[in-house]
Amino acid sequence: MQKYVVLVLLFISIFSQAQVASELSPTSLILPRLSTSQQSTLPPQQAGNVVFNADEKKLAVHDGNQWNYISGLTASQSSMYTNHKLYSQNTTFVVPAGITKILVEIWGDGGNGQILSSIGADVRCSGGGGGQYVQAMVSVNPVETLNLVFDEFSNSLTRGNTTLVSARNAGSSVGGDQTPNYDVNLIMIVSGQNGKSAEFSFQQANAGVYRKIVKTGAGGGTYPTFANGGNSITMEFDVNSGSFIGSSLGNLFEITGKFPGGGAGCSYVNFNVGASGAVILHY
Repeated sequence: MQKYVVLVLLFISIFSQAQVASELSPTSLILPRLSTSQQSTLPPQQAGNVVFNADEKKLAVHDGNQWNYISGLTASQSSMYTNHKLYSQNTTFVVPAGITKILVEIWGDGGNGQILSSIGADVRCSGGGGGQYVQAMVSVNPVETLNLVFDEFSNSLTRGNTTLVSARNAGSSVGGDQTPNYDVNLIMIVSGQNGKSAEFSFQQANAGVYRKIVKTGAGGGTYPTFANGGNSITMEFDVNSGSFIGSSLGNLFEITGKFPGGGAGCSYVNFNVGASGAVILHY
């Protein structure tokens, strides 16, 4: 799984176009708050740019083509909080003075898609699963230090060695899914989608020349849009030589899983990486 997801830090173009409060650090981000009108009039965006839409009360992540809303909170939930911090790597969080409850959203990592190494009859080409999503209310103590932990199996908010809430990472083709064993006010648990299987067919190019057509398995998505799994592509191979002829997709990066926690599609080359999950703290 991709543990080094780059949340593209080209937020300068966003900050310069809107008068919004923002704070950027190596481990967390207090997001710029934009109206829908401000968001829609921003200059062309890089994939991975993130804002908080104050009208929709949701996070918006740009995929290079359009904005996609990812926060699982309802408008009424979001309106209760003024701070929204996003994390995607190990760090600590010091609870501000006066805060006794934090609304937590966690996405597990997306699974890697398989790599089609040959065109043999038994070769699989499934997409990776999407990470699990968990939303919970956590009681905290003012000024205490909590940990954000991103490991091989799950992404978690912890107090020392005690897990407060966590979401399961996906497997190679199975979406993240687990039964929580912690005592918090759970609001929502949504399993990640399973990665899709490939479809195979054969075509005759001309006399004695056959092609194997592979529609690769797409990656599984995550709550709330389930649209962030890596794309499926169609690839063509020469049956006699096994050589790769071409694919239907020019930009192979579209195979990779999309943040947060999208599974990658299967590929013939090494672009089959699932996206890292995330933790968002609302308070």
